[in-house]
Amino acid sequence: METREELEALFASGRHGPDTFFERFVPGRSVSVGGVTAGGGRVAAMVYDYAAQRSTYGPATALAPFDDEPMVPLIAATVDTLGLRGLFNLGYRHDEAGRFLVHDVNPRVWGSVAASLPFGNSFFASYAALLQGRPDAVVAGYPAQPDAV
Repeated sequence: METREELEALFASGRHGPDTFFERFVPGRSVSVGGVTAGGGRVAAMVYDYAAQRSTYGPATALAPFDDEPMVPLIAATVDTLGLRGLFNLGYRHDEAGRFLVHDVNPRVWGSVAASLPFGNSFFASYAALLQGRPDAVVAGYPAQPDAV
C-alpha cells in the first residue's frame, strides 16, 4: 500500500486485527545506523547502506558507510529519547519533504555489526567498557572512530 486512502480502506473493510499489521510505505533510500550509546548524547555510530548481502532478508556481508551530516544530532536525540543504552541499530528514510523517518529500532546487536569492523569501528569494545561502568570509554564520533579502550 502506498497511500493513506489505501490504508483507511483496509481498516474500514475490517481486515485489521491481531494477526494483521499495516504500515505506511515511505519512498526513498533506506539507511541504517549502527552504534553504541552511553546516553547523554554520547554516541559512537556509523551510517551505512548494504553493499553486499547473501540473501534478501539476511544481514549485510559488506557495508557502504557514508556521511549523512544532517542526521548527526537526530541519532543521539533518538536513542536518548528512547532511553537506549548500549548497542543499537536504527533504520530510517528521508521522505519527500526532507524529514527523517525512523522505521526500525533494534536495541541490540545487529546482524551486520561484524561487517563494520574493517572500518575501524570497535562497537564491542565500547559496549564492554559501558558494561564495566566506564561510559567515558565510548568514543563519541560520527562516523565512529576506533575506540581507545
